[in-house]
Amino acid sequence: MKNSHKRRKRKGRVKWGIIGILLLTAAVVFGLFRVKEISVSGNSTFTSTQIQQAILQDGLCQNTLYLIWKYNDKEKAENALPFLSSVEVKMVSPFKVQVHVYEKMAVGYVRTQGKYVYFDRTGLVIESSQKRHENVPEVTGLTVDKVTLYKALSASEPDKLDTVIRVADLLNQEGLVPDEIRYSTKEELILIFGKLNVLMGDESSLEDKISVLSSILPNVAEKSGNLNMESYSSQSQSVTYRDTPETEAEVQTETDENGNVIAGSSDGEETPATQDSGAPTYQESDGTFAEDADGNRYYTDKKGNITYNVDSYNYVDSNGEIITDGYGYIDPYTGAYIQ
Repeated sequence: MKNSHKRRKRKGRVKWGIIGILLLTAAVVFGLFRVKEISVSGNSTFTSTQIQQAILQDGLCQNTLYLIWKYNDKEKAENALPFLSSVEVKMVSPFKVQVHVYEKMAVGYVRTQGKYVYFDRTGLVIESSQKRHENVPEVTGLTVDKVTLYKALSASEPDKLDTVIRVADLLNQEGLVPDEIRYSTKEELILIFGKLNVLMGDESSLEDKISVLSSILPNVAEKSGNLNMESYSSQSQSVTYRDTPETEAEVQTETDENGNVIAGSSDGEETPATQDSGAPTYQESDGTFAEDADGNRYYTDKKGNITYNVDSYNYVDSNGEIITDGYGYIDPYTGAYIQ
């Protein structure tokens, strides 16, 4: 009996000893490791105070060890700080934490309800404010339905929105910052750089168009006019620049197979190309120009194909000559093969 009683007493002492150690450890952890200072670096859009407040919204982050544990977990960090791409946290002392942030980059913005709504490359709304940031293009021609911070941007025409987000991301990757990304009333994309309008056409071959645009733009960025890229593709590498109507100066710009720019220019109205081979060549008289009831100019080629794209001069070779095979040619406006 005495031995049994002694064993129980020893077990009791061990139990209370363990509890005492745990309590002492907790006192040290929650008393000593208490955040008194958070230094923030890497931020530009958001202030250090905003980031500190976001971190400390979780009351447990008052504890240094918990804060370090939480923000070293990528998923937890993304959920707590959705406006950041990633975050690195380091304990300098039991009282001080160093936080380095990587902000999500805005690739475009829309104006709605008197605010500038910025979105990242995925379409996530990362900021809604009355402050306009430089070097971020405005998106127009879309009707925005709903804006919720840190949620995906929503529009009445989601396909258009997806295309715009894709274009904004591609431009950002190429280091191109237009003043505006516009969806025209003709359902076509237009990029506006100062007084230069880059006519992109539909969403086809966007990667090719934007890639070659980065090579062409330095040559025409300061000009006032239209850069026609509607029909550009890896197969049809033709881009036309036209000055404002007052001057009607035109530059034919093309690229080789490596994407390098080959440029030639001519002033005044378009003139048909000629060839020394004696092969059939294109003449504007081979087709007919007319206007519809709304006053829109259109063109009909010899085969009866109609196009409203009458300002572009496409389907030419690297010398600016109409593509022929000795028997026929490709009509520069409709792309039809004419014999």
